[in-house]
Amino acid sequence: MSLKNSLYAVVTACSVVVPGSLSASPQIKVDSANFNIGIVKEENSVIARHTFIISNPGDSTLVISNVRPGCGCTTAGYDSIIPPGKTGRIKVEVNTEHFGDGIFEKRVTVASNAAHDAAMLALTITGVKQSVIAADPQAVHFNAGAKRDTGVVILLKTERKNLEVTGVNFAFDQNDPLMSWRSSIPMSYTLTRVADAAAAQSNAGKEPGNPALITYKLTVPYSPAQKGDLYGELVIKTNLPEKPELKISGMIESVKQ
Repeated sequence: MSLKNSLYAVVTACSVVVPGSLSASPQIKVDSANFNIGIVKEENSVIARHTFIISNPGDSTLVISNVRPGCGCTTAGYDSIIPPGKTGRIKVEVNTEHFGDGIFEKRVTVASNAAHDAAMLALTITGVKQSVIAADPQAVHFNAGAKRDTGVVILLKTERKNLEVTGVNFAFDQNDPLMSWRSSIPMSYTLTRVADAAAAQSNAGKEPGNPALITYKLTVPYSPAQKGDLYGELVIKTNLPEKPELKISGMIESVKQ
């Protein structure tokens, strides 16, 4: 064989490509990146849970390096190693305890060694939070100004037909040393059920999937007489074992001298 032919044979031998050897890479796929959990009722559980199924249709090992929740109310556990052709799980939990009523959407971001854009994958859980009792507004202000109010009106929305309020008081911020001698101010109140037509209007525009709620009107007449603003919570006691107390942040404005 001539020298020229020998060099050609060497170059040809070095150029042989084993199928798949250079293109081997992990891939990441999810059964559904968006999951709607439906209604999360406070009396059942405040935790919304879902397990996403992750598969690796690639030809090398998929390594999930991190699953990062979008906020502190969301946590995630996951399988970090998924061999070719196998599946793994990402378990996501959303704590809705401090959510207001209505639609919520929470996201986690999955980082892996999958090729290109798939290396960062977004997973989303959506749902509707429904409290045993929802209050509107969620904060109250007892006004002692020139145009002082006679109290506050709070709309309470619930599925319960037998709601009763058994007590109302204003509990002071326990971190305020000036009020450490006093725990709360008892307040008078009246509770009435809103007529069906008015309740329907009040529920208009409610979130899809959230059943119609019964609306009650809680009137708390109170005229501030103290010096100095007071901060704390309006505590509403009810006859419902699932929600014996409903707390709303509030302020009692001082009388201006």
